[in-house]
Amino acid sequence: HDHMLVSLAALPHGALLLDYREHFSSLGLVFPDVDVKNGVDDVAAQSVVEVEKFCALLQQACSRIAAASPELLVLVTPHGLQTADEVILYANRAAKGSAEWQGAWAEHRIECVLDTDATASLAAALKAVDVPCSSLVAFAEGEPIPLRWGEAVPLCLLAKAFQPPAVFPRCVIVSLPSRRHAFDAPYEAMLDRLAQGLDVFAREEKRRVSVVMSADLAHTHACPATHPGAPFAPLPAAAEAFDAALEAAVRALASIDGMAGTAGAAGALRELQTAITLFRTEHVLSCGLSGLVVLVRLAMRATHVQPVIELLGRIHPTYYGMLVAVLD
Repeated sequence: HDHMLVSLAALPHGALLLDYREHFSSLGLVFPDVDVKNGVDDVAAQSVVEVEKFCALLQQACSRIAAASPELLVLVTPHGLQTADEVILYANRAAKGSAEWQGAWAEHRIECVLDTDATASLAAALKAVDVPCSSLVAFAEGEPIPLRWGEAVPLCLLAKAFQPPAVFPRCVIVSLPSRRHAFDAPYEAMLDRLAQGLDVFAREEKRRVSVVMSADLAHTHACPATHPGAPFAPLPAAAEAFDAALEAAVRALASIDGMAGTAGAAGALRELQTAITLFRTEHVLSCGLSGLVVLVRLAMRATHVQPVIELLGRIHPTYYGMLVAVLD
């Protein structure tokens, strides 16, 4: 039967997206549409307008994912329960938590049903291609495994798009190892096998599958107005080059046309390599690089369809960059 991968997406996990108006107001920033003349510094005003547009795009992206009617949602997170070297699959029957980050956003809560059969199938598919992985049960199988911002932010954004009668899909949660920080060559090769395992899993699955990467970009943008005390030393030129390379890698996928897709594939891989090199040499610090490498490699494997980029947008409203992308 046909490949059941109905959409492939990258969604950001910055909790400020859940209530950006309140977040920026709390920083003393004023919305241009509310009060243009109140001495708003231009950069801040620009940030607010950018976020407004980005959030509209994000809403469209989530609606697009919902419109594909996935019965199974595979979420890949860089901020889950992790080990040093192994990919972790959440084996409880449910997951529950909030978008809490740095003492805020705890009121944004989410609960989802985990599909234990699909999780076991994915574990088998990953082991078959030599991806080191373990299934993790937190507390007891009947208890929900905990979620935080890396999972809860994209899930909260998606949940809004599944309005009744649409039913929120059962989930499979894949947590990346902390080795992603080093991003050495063997780890990079493992990510290609992870994409391969996800591809095999989607081919064998009888239900409609959507794969979503929870991913943010470089964490070293300079942003005095929107985040006065950024936690990392700003490296704005490298951060922008890194974010642009990842956006270009996703963009290049649109020119992959079935088996004749070598040009698009080569372009996507070249841009990925640029981003990986910047990550290794310029300390740009990005939690989303792994997920985006898997997204590009999975899109290249799913050659049964021409990957159509439905939506793509990128901003850095604070010290970290954000990307939204949906491929059908």
